[in-house]
Amino acid sequence: MKHLFTLFLFLKCIFHVNAQVVSISKLDASGFPEMKAKFYVLDSVRKQVLPSVDELTLTEIGISRVITNVNYPTPSLPLALSSVLTMNISQSKSIGPDGVTNIEIAQAGARAWIQDLPLGISECALTSFDSNSYLHQDYTTDPARLQQTIQSLSPNNSAKNFDVGLLLPPAGALQVSQRGNFKRVVILLTDGLPSIGPNTSDVIAEAYKQKCTIYIITLGYTCPFNLKELAMQTGGQWYENVTTKQQAEVVYRKIMQLYIPITSGEITWTSDITCQREYNINTELTWQSTTGYINSASPTSAFASLKVNPSFIGYGKRLPSTQHDTTITLTVKDADFTISGIKQVAGSAEFSVVNTTFPLIILKNTSKSITLRFAPNDSGLTYASFELETDRCSGSFCTYGGFPGKTSASSFLKLTQPNGGETFVIGRDEEITWSGIAPSDTVRLEYSNDGGITWSQISDHASGLKYTWENVPSPQSVQCLVRIHQNASMVNTDSVRTIAGYQSERLGVSFSPNGEKLAMAFQGGVSVYDAFTLTQTGILYISTYVDGVAYSPDGGRIATASADKTARIWDANTGSLIYSLQGHTGEIMTVAFSPDGSTIVTGSEDKTVKIWDANTGEVLHTLKDHTKQVRGVAYSPDGSRIASASFDSTLKIWDAHTGEVLLTSWGNDDLITDVAYSPDGSKVATSGFDRKVKIWDATTGTLLGSFIAHTGYIKSITYSPDGSKIATACGTMDTYGYATVKIWDATTYSLLRTLKGH
Repeated sequence: MKHLFTLFLFLKCIFHVNAQVVSISKLDASGFPEMKAKFYVLDSVRKQVLPSVDELTLTEIGISRVITNVNYPTPSLPLALSSVLTMNISQSKSIGPDGVTNIEIAQAGARAWIQDLPLGISECALTSFDSNSYLHQDYTTDPARLQQTIQSLSPNNSAKNFDVGLLLPPAGALQVSQRGNFKRVVILLTDGLPSIGPNTSDVIAEAYKQKCTIYIITLGYTCPFNLKELAMQTGGQWYENVTTKQQAEVVYRKIMQLYIPITSGEITWTSDITCQREYNINTELTWQSTTGYINSASPTSAFASLKVNPSFIGYGKRLPSTQHDTTITLTVKDADFTISGIKQVAGSAEFSVVNTTFPLIILKNTSKSITLRFAPNDSGLTYASFELETDRCSGSFCTYGGFPGKTSASSFLKLTQPNGGETFVIGRDEEITWSGIAPSDTVRLEYSNDGGITWSQISDHASGLKYTWENVPSPQSVQCLVRIHQNASMVNTDSVRTIAGYQSERLGVSFSPNGEKLAMAFQGGVSVYDAFTLTQTGILYISTYVDGVAYSPDGGRIATASADKTARIWDANTGSLIYSLQGHTGEIMTVAFSPDGSTIVTGSEDKTVKIWDANTGEVLHTLKDHTKQVRGVAYSPDGSRIASASFDSTLKIWDAHTGEVLLTSWGNDDLITDVAYSPDGSKVATSGFDRKVKIWDATTGTLLGSFIAHTGYIKSITYSPDGSKIATACGTMDTYGYATVKIWDATTYSLLRTLKGH
C-alpha cells in the first residue's frame, strides 16, 4: 500500500506549466429556459481570471447558446505565507535558448514570486548555499528590499551541500522558516546534483514539525529522486528542466496560485427547447482555446416532441378501385408546432394525405388529425413513406397495402444509383441504391456488359435500399447496365427490421407494454428506440456492462441489471434515475418486474435472488439456495411465484411473498441460462448450454418435454403472448456466421421459423 501511495504522489507532481483551466459545475435548470451554473477560469500559471461575457462561448449538445450574464463575487483573501526562497546557483553560463545565465533565470522566477506575493499579509526571506549557507534577507514585508536583494544575488561555488542549505544553521532554509508567522513554504531552486545530502528523513521530519511545505525547481536537468521525495513527502511539488526566464516565472506563479483561494462566479445563459432527446445534456464552456464540460440530467421541459400515431399504417388486402381512409393523430409536446406540409418521399401515388390545409398549427401539448387515403389501382402490394415538414422536430410515417405476393402494376421501384453516365472501376467496391419500396423488402440486382443482351446476377436478396457491389468484375465495357427487380415472393409485411450501428454486444432487450418503445442493453448503458421507426429516442448511461433490462407493466419505469453489482430504476419518460438497488455482492445478471409492478426480482453472480419493493427500493427477501450464479428470473403471470435458473443446473420455484423454496428441478444436464413462464402459468421453459429447451410442470416440477434447439448454447428463451410458440436465441454463431433466433410450436416442439441476421 505504501508503494501505491508513493506512486500516486509521484504522478501528482508531474504537470504541464502551460495548462489553462475552465471549470463549470452545479448546473441550475430550475428557471428553464434560463440556465445557471458555477464556473471559474485559470490562466497558464493557474491564476484566476475573470472573463467577460464576450470572452466566453457556451454550447449545449453542440448547439450554441447566448450567454446573458456573468457575475463574480468579491475575491477571497489570499492565504498569508511565510516563504523562504533558497537558491544554489553555481553555473553562470547560458543553458537555455534565451541566451541568459542560470542566475538570471533564478532572479526572474524570484521577482515573479515577489510581484504576486500579497506582502501586506505575507512575508518572505531569501537564502542561498554552497558548502555554507547565507541569509541575504530575513523575513520582511518590504517588496523594494526583496527586489534589491534579488538583484544583488550572484552564483555560488560548485559545492552543493543540501543539508547545509536546508537543515543546518546558520541559514538553512528550515532554520529561517521556523521564525515564520504564517503558513511556511520553502522554494528551493538549484542547477546541479547534490554533492552532499540531503538527509531526507531529517529534512522531512523538520518540515513536518514546522508544517512546512517544500517545492523543488531544477534548472536544465532532471530532478533527482531524493529531491522529489522532499517535495512529495511534505505536500509540495517539483518542477524539472526549467531553461528559460519565462518558464521560471510560470513555475513560481503556479506555486503562488496554490495559496490563493478560487472563487466561483455564476454564468447565466438562455437555453432552448430541442428535439434531440438526450437524457444527459453535455454543456461546454470555452475561454480562449480551453473548454470545460459538465454532464447533467436534462430538465423534462427542455424537449419538444412530435408524435405520429400510428406511424406505420397497414391497410392489408384491399380491392382495386376502392377508397380507404385512416386518421393519423399528430401530438406535440412542450412547444407550438407549425407543419408547413407533408412530403411523400417514396412509394406509390395511390397513397395521399387529404382534407388537410397547410400551414397546420398545433399548439403546445395538443393534437390535430390528418387523413391518409389509400386508393389502389390494382391488387399488387405497394408502399409509401411520408415526412412532415415542420419548424421544429421532424416526423414521419409509412404505409403499405395490397395483396402479398402480387406486384403492383404501378410499382414505383426506381434505381437511383447508378442512373446513367457513372463509371464503375473494375476491382473496386461501388454502391447501388434504389427507392420506392419498403427498406425491408428484398430485390434482385443484375448487370449486363453487352447492352442488355445477357445478364448476370449481383445479388438476389439485397435490402435496405442500398447494396455495396464488391469487387466490380471485368471485362471493361461502355455498354454496362444495371437493373433491379422486386422479389415479390419475398415481400413480407411482417418483415424483420434491423437496428444498425452497434459496436458492442447487445446484452438484453425489452419492449414497452404498449409496443411503442424498445430498450436495448449494451456495454455502457441502455438505448431506447421508437419501435416503429427504429430511431433512437434516448440513452441511459451506465459506466459498465448492462446484463439485463425490463420495462415495468405500466411502461413508466425501466429496470437495469449491471456488472457493478447494482440494479437501477429509471423514469422511462425522462430518463432520470429514480433509485439504485444495492445489496448484491456480485454482478447482477437478470432483472424482472412483477406483473402488478409492485416488486422487482434480480438474480446475481453471488448465487442469490433478491426481491425488492419497486416503490422504495427496499430489499424484501434474499433467496439463498442456488450454489452458482443465477442467470434468469421470471414471475408467474399471477405474481405469486418466481422461477430462477442457475449455472448450478437447477430450476427453482419460489413463493414470491415469503421467499420460500417451493420446488427444485434437477433434470438438467448442463448450465441453465434462462427461464420463462407460459402465459397461463402452467408451464416453465428453460434453456441451457446443452442446446436444449426443457418444458416443466410449474406446479410439480415434472419434466414434460425437451428438444435440441440450436447448434450452440441457448442464451435466452420466451413464450409468445398467446402461449402457442416459444422463441429461443442462440448464443453462438452457426457455420454461416449467423446467430439465430428460432420460433417453435410450444405443443409439438416443431420448428416454425428461423430468423438470421444477428
